[in-house]
Amino acid sequence: MDRNQIIGLGLIFVMLTVYFQFFSPDPKKKPNNKNPKDTVQVAKKNQQKKAPTKAQTKTPADYGQFKKAAQGTAKEITLENKNIRVFINTKGGIVQKVQLKNYKTFDKKPLYLMDGKNSKIDLTFTTSDNKQINLADLYFTTQAAPKVVVNQKAQTVSFKLALADNQYIEQVYTLKPDGFELGYDLKFKGLDNLIKQKSNVTLNWPNDLKRLEFDLEQSRDKAKINYYLSKGDYNDLSAMKDEYQQKRINEKLYWATFNQKFFTTGIIAKNKNFSQAIFSTEVKDPKSTTIEKHAEINLLVNSQDIIAGKGQFNYYFGPNQYYVLKDVGVEGFSDNVYLGYPVVNWFAKYLVVPIFAFLEGFIGNYGLIILALVLVVKGMLSPLTYRSYKSMAKMKVINKYLQPRMEAFKEKYRKENGGKEPDMQATSMHQQELYQKIGQSPFAAVQGCLPMLLQMPILFAMFMFFPSSIELRQQSFLWANDLSVYDDLITFSFNLPFLGNHISLFTLLMSVSQIGITLTSNQNSSAMSGPNGNMMKYMMYAMPVIFFFVLNSYPSGLSFYYLVSNLITLVQQFIIKKYFVDEDKIEAKIRKFEEEQKYKDKATKKKSGFRARLEDKLKEAQEKAREVQEEREKTGGKNGKSNGRNNRTSNIKNKDDGKNAPTGNRNSRRSQAKNRK
Repeated sequence: MDRNQIIGLGLIFVMLTVYFQFFSPDPKKKPNNKNPKDTVQVAKKNQQKKAPTKAQTKTPADYGQFKKAAQGTAKEITLENKNIRVFINTKGGIVQKVQLKNYKTFDKKPLYLMDGKNSKIDLTFTTSDNKQINLADLYFTTQAAPKVVVNQKAQTVSFKLALADNQYIEQVYTLKPDGFELGYDLKFKGLDNLIKQKSNVTLNWPNDLKRLEFDLEQSRDKAKINYYLSKGDYNDLSAMKDEYQQKRINEKLYWATFNQKFFTTGIIAKNKNFSQAIFSTEVKDPKSTTIEKHAEINLLVNSQDIIAGKGQFNYYFGPNQYYVLKDVGVEGFSDNVYLGYPVVNWFAKYLVVPIFAFLEGFIGNYGLIILALVLVVKGMLSPLTYRSYKSMAKMKVINKYLQPRMEAFKEKYRKENGGKEPDMQATSMHQQELYQKIGQSPFAAVQGCLPMLLQMPILFAMFMFFPSSIELRQQSFLWANDLSVYDDLITFSFNLPFLGNHISLFTLLMSVSQIGITLTSNQNSSAMSGPNGNMMKYMMYAMPVIFFFVLNSYPSGLSFYYLVSNLITLVQQFIIKKYFVDEDKIEAKIRKFEEEQKYKDKATKKKSGFRARLEDKLKEAQEKAREVQEEREKTGGKNGKSNGRNNRTSNIKNKDDGKNAPTGNRNSRRSQAKNRK
């Protein structure tokens, strides 16, 4: 297996690993096999909740000083703006129903996130005499009209329960003319002595999340609870579990939401003062076709915070639309739209979402918006695409040119090693030598793959964006009735393994176009020969088939995006190959370089004889000079010893002469004196 095969297989392995680790469809859920005893106990508990016995029914005396408020007449107040319609009952003074005015369910019915049956908000607190008071049991008064429509400026509706002039509980709701937020202010005035010290006000919010989308299984898999800690950490209660799960949080929270595929219901503490929380989810009835999942939020707020005037909250009832959630202005709230893991999330948030929103302002049809999105992204990536295709075309020529030489090397190796095949190291070393001979980098294949790898985050960002895009919800294009779910133009009365009861035509066409890319791409034909090459061929053709099974139940908008992207890729390949890449010219350059290299090698060989003789003569001269030097050093050593002895004798004589010198000098002076006389 040569370097290109290893690189190709490695890239395929990485893509498959990343996909199945992070992006693969969720496995089919098995029925929740509970212990029969547990099931009976749960059923009994539910039955007790639904039908309380006489012993459990509270009397006015159970409400202590609030007993007068335990009796009254319920009246419903409607508060609405251009986006939502909220129904608040004077019994409890709490939100009972919420309708999104501009959305419908999958079967074209009015869309209620709360319908008075599936969800109920309870607010409870403890009095100083240890009585549990639930606001849902008490009657409030209001001066509001039965219907309040907010048009130009924010409107407030107040619900009040008075014990005395300066002792009351008040719930104030504020709705702006636009948006999906409902302001909520809970006030305890003059109740310092009535509320138990160091106690909590508990918000208990059970919610049977209603089925709102066509694909019940995917919707159920995505239904979960999200929450955000006051210290800045986003988290959730896993959506992948059908069985009962619970999570207890013992630190302050900022907000918590019921998060469905395209819609969110939740509450935000403006003072970030939810002190504790308990979250739970469960699929109680897997066979239900109306309820996705049961979820429950329990949030605690210190009662002293409410008494001190810190009971400001916001409800959110609206779509999972990135910019709508971001405009709420709450830290981390836009994370209710899931756009993938950090790197992919960054590309989705800051590249895909802005481009898509920009195109929405000019194009009314979402199929055409997807087409325009492909063109924009392809245009942005065209320099990388050009470099990649050019490098791949060059590699094709190089490997085709080197293939006979590699085969000759292998044949020679077999003859010299008794028919044994060359190992990977020997093959790789020889291949590198051949690359050097034609003046090419052995890493050229990797350089060709790098531009493609740089496109992967955008590819995965699209993969995460389309399933989460509420903009595509109930938008039709061609034969697809809803781009946010699969197109089921071809259906069966039975389920097929891995496919279900349908075939998505967009996904089928996308897979065919991917096979077309595989057939016409500038892949190295020589590297596709032999057993290893055949295996790589099978894998490359298997990839479109694998993605067909994977994407068959994904949104048709995603498959349409990939289909258009593949068709444009085919056009790009054709144009680049025909007008920008000349394989004959590339091969001619390689041959020219190789011929020049051979000429240089011959010239080097002609000069090598003279150089060799010259080097031999120089070596001989150096050797003789060295021998002469050594001989001199030997002779010089002997003479040095003799000269040393003579020098010592001479020194002794000189010393004697030095001693006689004064006498000689005196005799000479006497002789000179006689001569003068």
